Amino acid sequence: MNKTTSPLIVAAALLAGCGGSGGGDECAPGAFCDITQDLADTLSKAGLDDAPDTSGAVGAAPTSSITDFEDLPTTGDANYSGQLALQIAEGELIVGNTDITVVFSDTGGSLSGDASGFVGETTGGYTGGLTISEGVIYRGSETFLSAVQTAVGDDADVADETDTNENVAGIVADVSGTLTASNANETTLDGSLIGAFSGENADIVGLTVGTAVSDDSAGEFAGVLIAVD
Repeated sequence: MNKTTSPLIVAAALLAGCGGSGGGDECAPGAFCDITQDLADTLSKAGLDDAPDTSGAVGAAPTSSITDFEDLPTTGDANYSGQLALQIAEGELIVGNTDITVVFSDTGGSLSGDASGFVGETTGGYTGGLTISEGVIYRGSETFLSAVQTAVGDDADVADETDTNENVAGIVADVSGTLTASNANETTLDGSLIGAFSGENADIVGLTVGTAVSDDSAGEFAGVLIAVD
C-alpha cells in the first residue's frame, strides 16, 4: 500500500508535559508516568538530552551524531531495548516498550522486533502490539533514501539535494499490528520505521509513519523510536 507521511511528534513535548528529564511539573504517579520516565532514561543513555529533531525530510535520521557504517560490527547480533512514542491520528500520545534484534553483516544487516505495553495518559493501557519486520540496514545515502521513498511513498518529503555519502547506515523496516484501548476500540497500524544508528554505541533512533484504521475512523500515525543496546 502507499504509506504517506504525517506530522512527526517530538518526544520532548511528551516529556515536558509529563515532568520528564526536561524538568517541569511532577508527573502524576501511574503507568503513564512510569513509561515516560523510562523513555527519558533511554534518551539519556543514548546521549540525547533533548528529543530527536524531526523537522527535516523523512529519511534524515533524527539525531546530530550518526554512527558511520564503517564503525558498525560486520558480524554477530545485538539486542536493543527502548521505547516507541506514538500519536495516532488526532489522539493523545501513547508510549510502549520495544525490543529489537539486529543481525550485522559486512554489507549491512537486518533487524526485527516488537513493541507492546502501550499506555496513554488518559486512555490507560493498551493490549496487543506492533511487529517490526523486514528490517534492512542500507549502506550509502542514495540507497537508503531510495528505500525510504519505496517505503513511505512517492510523496515523501525526501531532500533531493542530499550529499552522496557511502558511509551512511540507514534503517528501513515495516511496522504493523493492532492495539486495543481500554474501551475495546481497536486500531490497526501499518507503516514504516525510518532511522539510523546514533553515537559511539550505535543506538537506534528512528521515526515511524503510516496509516491507522480503527473501529470508527481512519487516519495516520507518527512516532519516535529510541532503543539502546
